Amino acid sequence: MLKDLVKACEGDPFLIHSQFAELTAAMPAELQLSLLEGLVLADDASLREAAIGWLLAEPAIATPLASMIEETARRGRVSAASVTNLMLIRNWVSEDRRRAIDAIIKAARVVGAVSEKRPAIQVRELLISERDGAGAQSLFASIKQGRKNALVSILVKQVHGVRDAWVAASLPRPEIEDMLDHIASEMSIHETTAEDAALFLSSALADGSASPPPPFGLVQAITLIGLSDVAPRAVSVNDLVALMLEDVDDAATNSKAVERAVRGSGRWLAINPQLDSWFENGDDVTLTIKGKRKIEDRIAAIIETVLEPKRAFWASVVAWSAFAQRGDGDDPQWIEMALVAREMATHRPLTGIPLARFIAVQTVEATRT
Repeated sequence: MLKDLVKACEGDPFLIHSQFAELTAAMPAELQLSLLEGLVLADDASLREAAIGWLLAEPAIATPLASMIEETARRGRVSAASVTNLMLIRNWVSEDRRRAIDAIIKAARVVGAVSEKRPAIQVRELLISERDGAGAQSLFASIKQGRKNALVSILVKQVHGVRDAWVAASLPRPEIEDMLDHIASEMSIHETTAEDAALFLSSALADGSASPPPPFGLVQAITLIGLSDVAPRAVSVNDLVALMLEDVDDAATNSKAVERAVRGSGRWLAINPQLDSWFENGDDVTLTIKGKRKIEDRIAAIIETVLEPKRAFWASVVAWSAFAQRGDGDDPQWIEMALVAREMATHRPLTGIPLARFIAVQTVEATRT
């Protein structure tokens, strides 16, 4: 079965991991470990490289698996590629898991794993979406690796960190371009830089520190994009805004500009369809508007009871959307969004920020559908 899996996945350890994880997802941890031992002890290096992906699984699997892999590392059975991947993974996990991974790395280095030459990688396009009302934001990359083309996708969810990462490999370039065109028709995407992409992902990893570790596919995605120094780094709204406005003229960020941006924030939807997703839903919304017949009463209640406790969340949504738009250069909207995000993160009353009213209005409208 394992030989067939390697053949079907063309020796790609990340695809092997994905397929094997799908096959074993519903199995008890004990049975999964029994099957994973077959990967750890396999003669095929791609199977052993796939096995390290389960170091990001639940502790019941990751802890005993780490001991297995450390033993094989002492026998020279952990490749240099796996060591490189482990160096990334170690930064994404808790301290106890990190010690176990460090032990594997140390054992592999003592034996002296030899690196294999990899095809040169070219990033043709690097794109980032704006953050939607649920806190979701994506990074996309069109990659040329040797003679092959690939599309990379990474999904971040505010508070939950990096939730998905995948690579569609060996695709014709026109197909990748068609896929990106389709994505652009569904959401607002903008050009970004490797430096900004690394900051975006580092912030997401810190944001999701209380959630399960990120998917193994993030290792492949980061490697293909050529990012470095991607480790958890908390970035506050104020720090992010300060970074974005570092080189912006004072005239565009002074107190008058701030008030102008705040006043105009309620009209952003007219120039940015992405904001159509900026609304709240859930039981707290239902309870808040219960018994209130007048629209204005509902809007006021949403602002006070729902949005006020979540102002930090919405300030982040606005700030990271501005961060995405920054790739468009001199477009003033991202500057205005950054300024409003900073105001939302402070103690300015939400009733004095038209954007908050806009979100409340959309929330009320969403309850009618």
